[in-house]
Order: sequence, then structure tokens, then C-alpha cells
Amino acid sequence: MTPSPRLVSDAPCVHPVHFLCNPHDSSRSPRLVSRDGLAMIELCAAFAELGYRIGEQYVNWPGRCQLDAHGDYVPPSPNGLRRVTVVADPLDLVLTATRVVIDPEEEVHERRGSLPAETDLEFVIGSCWRSWFKLFTRTTASLAADLHPLLLDGYHDRKAIVFRQERREHTSDESEASHYRMLSRKAYTGEPRTAAFLLRVPELWAGGPGYVGLCGMTASIAGAFARIVRKRMLDLLREPGFTMVELSPGPIPECATDLRFADSWDARVILHKPIEPRSETQLGTHAAASSAM
Repeated sequence: MTPSPRLVSDAPCVHPVHFLCNPHDSSRSPRLVSRDGLAMIELCAAFAELGYRIGEQYVNWPGRCQLDAHGDYVPPSPNGLRRVTVVADPLDLVLTATRVVIDPEEEVHERRGSLPAETDLEFVIGSCWRSWFKLFTRTTASLAADLHPLLLDGYHDRKAIVFRQERREHTSDESEASHYRMLSRKAYTGEPRTAAFLLRVPELWAGGPGYVGLCGMTASIAGAFARIVRKRMLDLLREPGFTMVELSPGPIPECATDLRFADSWDARVILHKPIEPRSETQLGTHAAASSAM
């Protein structure tokens, strides 16, 4: 990463990182079409309510990775990541609102998996998520072992989830693809449920901005979850931590004109682990260093 600091202002900024649609997704144009764009808009609106301004926006192009003759992922050389110049100060936040690739080798073998762009910014964001999951792909969310005891009583089987990632032929409700299929290797037969995740870390790199990312397992779930966070769980955005929320999705109108359909959904925090925030002394030191550059 090539940081390009600016002077610290009274109002911090949020810097959205837009992950574009995969080039193999023929249902959408591959040119500057953001995955989970509605979720990002809701997340930015939430931070506007907390006093943040919109700063620089960044674009992450998928499908830049190398595959061998067998279709297996070829990791880049140590210096092979493309550099991204991030214009931010330590009080700012970098935002994502889609599931981030944390294991490219698993991802390239997933049907419609997300292809990495192999930028240094994507890599450091993925590293933030990597410590919380054993496996996190389009179909699977398996939590790191140290998080298992923190799950709410009665929800311990959510430590390993397989999602449907398909919907019935006679319905247009895309949220069905996010419903649980299996929990801890056992078939799930209860009412429709899905999980969404929120992460805030104090700094992306030493002396750099903080980071906030959220994701659901489909675009409609991500948008609905961002709406729920904005309207009902705004405090989760204030302090660093990892949060897992279980949603009970209701029907989504076929031609919904807004996200208010999510206002009646049940949403329950089933896991939350705080992260130690950066101290005021650190912030002052980093801000002075940024201002001097």
C-alpha cells in the first residue's frame, strides 16, 4: 500500500472500496458495476449519521489473478501485488460492504466464486477477515475455533454454516439463496434463517485508517443487513469488534422500490467480540506524523 496522507480535519471521512462484479457473471456488465452497491450506500449513510464525510472511493477489479492449465490458483510473487494509493488519515475509515476473498485457492473452485484482484489493499482487507474464519466462501462460513465459546447459548451449531446458494425455480426471491442448508454438518430444517457479519478494526496498517466491513451471503441480504445496522444497530459501528448477526428474512417484494422490507425482520446478535481500540496517544502520534508528511 502507498499511503498518501492529508491533513487531519475535524470531520473524519469514510472511503468506500467497491468490489466489481466478476467477469464471468454474464448477468451483469463487467464494467464498473459494484457488487452489493445498495449495502455500501446504506453503510455510508449510517456513518453520515455518525458525523463522517465521504472521502475517496476505490475500485477493486476482480479476475486479475493467474490460473494454471488445470484452473488452479497461482499465487502472485511477494512483489506481485498491484499497489493502491490510499488517501486517508488515521481518524478515517475504509469501508467494504461485500464478502471479501480470504482464500483465493478455495474461491476459484467455487461456482460463481469471487475472483481476487491481487491488490495490496484487497490483501490487507482480506487479512482482517482471515483471523475470524477457518473457511469463508460463497457457500460456507466456518468460524475460527476461539470464537466457538462466544456464540450465544442455543446457537453453538452456527460455528459452521453451509448456505443454500440457490433458490426454487418458481420464486424470484433472491434471499432464499442465503438460507441455511446445514449447521455443523447437520441438515437445517427450521424456519428460514441466515447469518451476516460485521467487522471493525482500529487500523488497516500501522498508523493508517481504521476499517469497517459488513457482508451477507447475497446482495439482497447484504443490503437488508446494512439497513438493519443503520436503523437498529448503529452502536455496532462505533467501536472495534467482530459481530455475527442471525437474520430471519421475510419475503422480499419482487420489484421492491426501497429497503424498508427489512424493517420487520428479526435480527439477533449471536456473537460479538470487542477489539481493543487504538489509544488516543496513538491517534495523536499518527496524526502528527501524517500532518508532517
